[in-house]
Amino acid sequence: IPIGNLTSQIFPNIYLNEFDRFIRHHIKPLAYVRYGDDFAIFCPTRRSAHSIRKQAALFLSGDLGLTLNPKNDIVVASQDGLKFLGHNITQDFAVVDRHTTKSVLSKLNRRNAASYKALSLPEVERKSLDWILLEESVDI
Repeated sequence: IPIGNLTSQIFPNIYLNEFDRFIRHHIKPLAYVRYGDDFAIFCPTRRSAHSIRKQAALFLSGDLGLTLNPKNDIVVASQDGLKFLGHNITQDFAVVDRHTTKSVLSKLNRRNAASYKALSLPEVERKSLDWILLEESVDI
């Protein structure tokens, strides 16, 4: 299925629903977030993270016939931070990363401004959104 196709966005939600239920009702981590086929599970200790990783991998392979991508199958301490879905996430904050911020600023217009203003952009860029929109309206 081509990426960007509507079904490529819906199928992971349908197919991974059982995985979501398994994580939420059997594993019960501190937090769990999934977008498409990307997910992050937050655990209180490194030991519990490794245990949950093993249980999740067994469920995915045994029940759904899926495998984890070894490149993205990592355990990190919260103080080290995690890059996930265009965000840098630490124990203290989550902020949009530089690459995604540049993309947002290049695509900003009056029609999508409300969506982009809702993002946790770095402070300097967040404060410049209104100026960029103002400059755009002057150019018209």
